[in-house]
Amino acid sequence: MAASLLHSLRRRLRELEWEGEVGADVLRLSGSETPFLAEPPPAFSSRWPAEAGRSGERENLRERENEAKEGGDESGGRGRDGEDGDSWREALVELASECLSRDRRLGRCVDRLVGKKVSELEFWRRYFACLLYTSDAADDPV
Repeated sequence: MAASLLHSLRRRLRELEWEGEVGADVLRLSGSETPFLAEPPPAFSSRWPAEAGRSGERENLRERENEAKEGGDESGGRGRDGEDGDSWREALVELASECLSRDRRLGRCVDRLVGKKVSELEFWRRYFACLLYTSDAADDPV
């Protein structure tokens, strides 16, 4: 469930016109702590429950990202089609890395909030909820 949501968000992010209005809206998310501290809407929580991944989770995603870079194999030899722990974690690290490369302020938000006000897993869960609804708004004309 969470892995397919993350892969879908990654596709949307790649298709996003960053110089346009929606791209500006996405970049504005990191200008406030609100997206990272507010509980996601119930519709999002049903697709990615707050409890997902917490048992035995290594929440330091930067450590996982560095390990993946050093190993050179993004997939780690595991498939993407299952909802096993590694599949969605890989999708999470890939999407988080892409977001961090697009938005410099986002990294500062991670440093400022993770471990102090919210766990890293919850930080990304809440940010991706906002990202999903911001990109959804672009698909729904007013």
